[in-house]
Amino acid sequence: HAYAVLGYDQASRTLTIWNPHGKDFRPKASPAGPANGYPVKKGVFQIPLDDFVHVFKAVTLETSNPVPPT
Repeated sequence: HAYAVLGYDQASRTLTIWNPHGKDFRPKASPAGPANGYPVKKGVFQIPLDDFVHVFKAVTLETSNPVPPT
């Protein structure tokens, strides 16, 4: 399963993430976070950077720029 990082707000240290299989979700308990989930609208949600590095095991960066030969 893959997610996409849509943006990063340096001031609040928050990432905007898109889950292509995601739907709307509203945590049933407070506070929003790893234990209760994050509010999601059309698969898009915000997650603090500190939570992101604990929740996601790995990140793969993709670019349209080819890697130069070594």
